[in-house]
This record gives sequence, structure tokens and C-alpha cells, in this order.
Amino acid sequence: MKISGVDIRPGNIIEYEGGLWKAVKIQ
Repeated sequence: MKISGVDIRPGNIIEYEGGLWKAVKIQ
């Protein structure tokens, strides 16, 4: 799953929590 800055929304961050943030930090 590719995550773009545009795809990142407050709701998504709350649902994915650490998983989303880790993907952001890696990229």
C-alpha cells in the first residue's frame, strides 16, 4: 500500500496510529 502525503488525513492517522507514522518516517 502506497501512502502519499495527500492520502494522510487526521482520521487515517488515528486509525492506523503507529503503522501510518512508521511508513511516513521510513519514506
